[in-house]
Formats: sequence, C-alpha cells, structure tokens
Amino acid sequence: MRASCPQSLKPFAIVSATIDDGVLKISIRKPVVKREDVYQFLVKMGACYPLWLDAKKGWGSASITSIEVRNDIGAQGYSFQGGRKECGELGKSANMDAEKQYIEAHTWVCVAGNPCRPRRPGEVTSGDL
Repeated sequence: MRASCPQSLKPFAIVSATIDDGVLKISIRKPVVKREDVYQFLVKMGACYPLWLDAKKGWGSASITSIEVRNDIGAQGYSFQGGRKECGELGKSANMDAEKQYIEAHTWVCVAGNPCRPRRPGEVTSGDL
C-alpha cells in the first residue's frame, strides 16, 4: 500500500490497516463501529479520498476489492463492497444524501467476528443504533 492511503487514515483512531486478499482491513480503536458517523466517513475520507486526489497514484499498485472497517477486537463493523471504480463513483455523488445512498447500496455487515455478508431484510446491528 502506498503512503497516501495510510496518511489519509492517520486522523482516525486506527489500530491497524492492512490489505489481505484484496480487502483493505481497517481496525479502529472503538468498541462499536457506528455506521453513519464512523464507517461512512472513514470509507469516504480515509480510504477513497486518495483516489479522488490522484486516481493513478492514490492506492499505488494495490488491488482493493472491498474496504472493511471493524471495531478494535474485530467482532463488529461494515464492509464497503468495491474498490477503485466504486470509490470513483462515490466521489461523483451530487450531495451527502447521494453519498449515503451509494455507500449503503454497497455495504455489507460484519457481525460476531464472522466474515462480512449482505444485510438481511430488516436486520439491525449495534452500529446502526
């Protein structure tokens, strides 16, 4: 991963940020990853922002297929299903409501330390409250 991505994550309470099999895995120093204030902001400003500044150099040669943001013990969080293309599309959103809708349409839930998966109809997780 190039320096620009970790640099963009520095303002957040990051425990670790690694790329594993195409997944940018970010652990934050919080017991609960809140969907609207922490997860969405981290995806936009921490992970996608370097690509908006420079699409070719933003992530260097890293091949990222999703961005996973989990709590400090890895038990809870969310996963943005997408990489360069989806981050680029997010950057073209007309306003904050459009950004939120785009992120939600590409979000999976990570529950009880299990692999992230699509949200079940009507499902509410601790980060939604």
